[in-house]
Amino acid sequence: MADRLVLIRHCDEEPDLPAWPNLARLHAWQRSEGQRPLTSRGRARARDLAERVAPWHPTLLLTSPLERARATAETLGAHLRLTPRPDPSLAEISFGLLRGFAEPRGLRAALARIPLPRPLWPPLLRWCWLAGLTTGVDTPSAARQQAEDSARRLATAEPDGTVAVVAHGVTLLYLLAALTDRRRAAPFRPSLLLRTGEYRVLGRHADRWTVLARGRASANNV
Repeated sequence: MADRLVLIRHCDEEPDLPAWPNLARLHAWQRSEGQRPLTSRGRARARDLAERVAPWHPTLLLTSPLERARATAETLGAHLRLTPRPDPSLAEISFGLLRGFAEPRGLRAALARIPLPRPLWPPLLRWCWLAGLTTGVDTPSAARQQAEDSARRLATAEPDGTVAVVAHGVTLLYLLAALTDRRRAAPFRPSLLLRTGEYRVLGRHADRWTVLARGRASANNV
């Protein structure tokens, strides 16, 4: 079984968000969401991230097939001399139209048109998702099951080695909760959510995983 896991959130990607409430454009953006590339800042931070992860000596590199994660993983792989292996189960879960409103630019556009106090938006959007009030999205139970399945596969992916995983915010949140036995905390624990370019190193002790280290790609000189 793997001795360590390095969970990595992809670096900065192009937002390319449409202006709400043009729902046709929002649907089009949602369809192309998986193809958004890294920004120049994101590419530079990916190089810095590779240097920070290298001391943990990963022997296997898995990545979400979505462009922003794949590009981050390719930069890591070039530095670590590893070929990224795509894993569809690491793709970000689908939020449907909610994603356009949850992102900062989409949120600002929505706030300009709806007289709702700004602090109420994030919990309202989360509540809509948790309550199953939206269609065409992955449910919290589906996200939890996906994380449980991924956790089992990752534990046996590389005998006596370190597995590096490049994925997305909510996917990693549920995966981290599953690995550290904090399933009930997700998705309510902000401390489980990795920011772009952030990573957590987990070590295995018997059948338990604990966080050994954490870090984030530097924004300096980028």
